[in-house]
Amino acid sequence: MYSGTLEDLECVLANPSVNSRCITIPKSLDGRLQQTHQRPPPFRHPKSWAQITYFELNSRVGEVFKLVNQSITVDGYTDPSNSDTRICLGQLTNVNRNGTIENTRMHIGKGIQLDNKDHIMIINNSDMPVFVQSKNTNLMMNMPLGKVNRIPPHSQLCAFEFNLFFQMLEQSCNDRDGLNELSKHCFIRISFVKGWGEDYPRQDVTSTPCWLELRLNVPLAYIDQKMKQTPRTNMNEPNSMT
Repeated sequence: MYSGTLEDLECVLANPSVNSRCITIPKSLDGRLQQTHQRPPPFRHPKSWAQITYFELNSRVGEVFKLVNQSITVDGYTDPSNSDTRICLGQLTNVNRNGTIENTRMHIGKGIQLDNKDHIMIINNSDMPVFVQSKNTNLMMNMPLGKVNRIPPHSQLCAFEFNLFFQMLEQSCNDRDGLNELSKHCFIRISFVKGWGEDYPRQDVTSTPCWLELRLNVPLAYIDQKMKQTPRTNMNEPNSMT
């Protein structure tokens, strides 16, 4: 047993599943504890499990697509009737599009399928490779976090493993810096046809002709909930949802 601060006790109460020492606080703080400590609100799943933004080089093209269906296809065709199971990149216009981008778009074809179940799978349905950068995947495969993985035609890759994420979330529950770092694992970059990074001529994803950013809303919401339960050291610090 040791004498701790009010913040120490609140952190323990907010994280009952984490082993901790027995903490006592001065009797004078008991009233403050009754006023300040509240049970965290129940977790609410976001309406969309993820959102996709499409880029050509460093320019965003089109709207941000919110994903509600657990399986969705992103292809290069021009069907205007986008549904909650399909995004057609072929219909998006960009006045600054150059020949390299045009040629790459022609090869997107059947594109990719995203499946969100116990983990997030990226299935390459096209006849050209797709390139993926996922910190979660790289950690799972014991590779450098910035590694870009190549998915050959008609192959697939696990792009996000939820069990690994929740393990890391538990480890970072009292560490705001760790939670901020974990939020970076919730953004996955996907390039069609052209790779980038140390194994390719293009060093940055913004140099690739056609690419997607996949933002995982559910893991970010879990991080944000943990953030609200963790003492803030910098009052100007943003949360994971900003």
